Amino acid sequence: MSITPSPRHLKRLSQPIGLDEISQIKKYANKVSKNKYFDKEKAKWNFIVVGTRLTDDAKEECKQVDRPYGLVTNGQNIKVWIKEWNQIIQESKGKLKYLQAKLEYSVSGNSEGIDYLRGKYPQYIPD
Repeated sequence: MSITPSPRHLKRLSQPIGLDEISQIKKYANKVSKNKYFDKEKAKWNFIVVGTRLTDDAKEECKQVDRPYGLVTNGQNIKVWIKEWNQIIQESKGKLKYLQAKLEYSVSGNSEGIDYLRGKYPQYIPD
């Protein structure tokens, strides 16, 4: 079983994420991943720095050819992500819509099953 903690590094809303912040989170991630108290085989780390905007240099750093946008370090047991709040919100909305669609399951053409459930749980399934 693998453990995947996800520390997040939040910046002041007025401060854009730039190369200094990216360097800072990378150094922090490396220190944590090399800490002797963490199992190197089971622990996988995701570090995420979040801000309202990125500098132009940071945007370029987020564009890696072989990885998703924002993944600036992809090591054996650590990943470092740079994200904007609007990206997190959009990703969350997408996950919410997916779950809502999956949970809107309707049963039709299964009268035997519905009769069983009505007999067992009449307070939950109206006639």
